[in-house]
Amino acid sequence: MNKVTIKIRNDSKVIEIPFQPDTNVQEALEKAYDQEKTAGRKFDFAVQYFGYFGQEYGGYQVIMIDKIYDNPNDPNDYWKLIVNGNDAQVGIDSYMVNSGDIIKFDYTIYVPATHDKTILKSKHDFYTK
Repeated sequence: MNKVTIKIRNDSKVIEIPFQPDTNVQEALEKAYDQEKTAGRKFDFAVQYFGYFGQEYGGYQVIMIDKIYDNPNDPNDYWKLIVNGNDAQVGIDSYMVNSGDIIKFDYTIYVPATHDKTILKSKHDFYTK
């Protein structure tokens, strides 16, 4: 299985790209963008650097996919990175993909009890503190 699968918001969009070693999630998104554009399909995304906020390293995180932006005001909706079914602990620039990985972006409401141990906390803290 020499591919990486990128799923967007409840699997409404699924993009498979060829696996290449030494590729992080950000680079995988860039490859997906180029692939979709070449095929005449729409796929847009934007990232923001969150650096260090508090004690956590936020790194680069997705803030928009297909014109749907993070909304930190009400009710704290954010794009969340999930890798192979697990909430990400690092930004898209730090996670190196493996062959067969399923990279998922869900648009979710921030819930402290659920997300305080994930990378989403650094994004939420950046916007709200």
